[in-house]
Amino acid sequence: MCLGNISTIAFTALMTACLAFSLATTFYPASRIINQASDLVDDCSKNPSDPSCDQLQYILKADVIPFGCAIASIFKVLEYKQFSDKTNVCKDSWSQFSKDAQRLYACVAIAMIGALIGVIAGIITCVLFSCCACLRMIPMILLTGLGLIITVSLITYTITYAEYKSTMFSEIHDQLFPSWDVDSIRHVQSLTLAFGAIATVAAGLATVSAFLGIFTSLPCCC
Repeated sequence: MCLGNISTIAFTALMTACLAFSLATTFYPASRIINQASDLVDDCSKNPSDPSCDQLQYILKADVIPFGCAIASIFKVLEYKQFSDKTNVCKDSWSQFSKDAQRLYACVAIAMIGALIGVIAGIITCVLFSCCACLRMIPMILLTGLGLIITVSLITYTITYAEYKSTMFSEIHDQLFPSWDVDSIRHVQSLTLAFGAIATVAAGLATVSAFLGIFTSLPCCC
């Protein structure tokens, strides 16, 4: 077996880790914040005309919940087997995010989609080029390019989140959930930032593995 295939396996494993931690940066903070609003979700789902639905709309459109309306809608379908016009606010939620929040969530969305493609492409490359093959260089070049895109997206996400963290803290504590423990909020934010940093490192190492795979595939051409 060519050493290039080892690089492909390493790329796939690292990209899987990148995908997992990228998902964590989105679903972990969203689930913790939405959990704080679980009573509102419950009341609004049972009675769409309840005044609490207006407050729920405000929370789901807040900058601090990544794709909050989509996640809440999924929760409603799984829990109550129904949609509600009052809680299904995804239609215009993106335009109501601030520019920083849009950049933040666009970057992590690109990273998640790219990482998923990377995992699938890595598995396909491992299977099709398990034997020594000069053609392996072509997918390795493509995987390197994909890895660079994901890495840049995650670097942008991590830097933006670090800069925007204090603003999001103020929104969570001062506007949305004043009773939520301060240390708990900071813990959620610290873990989210850590997940983003780990995903960035994993994407970077995956890119290096794919790049090395180009050169380790050269002996296969001889």
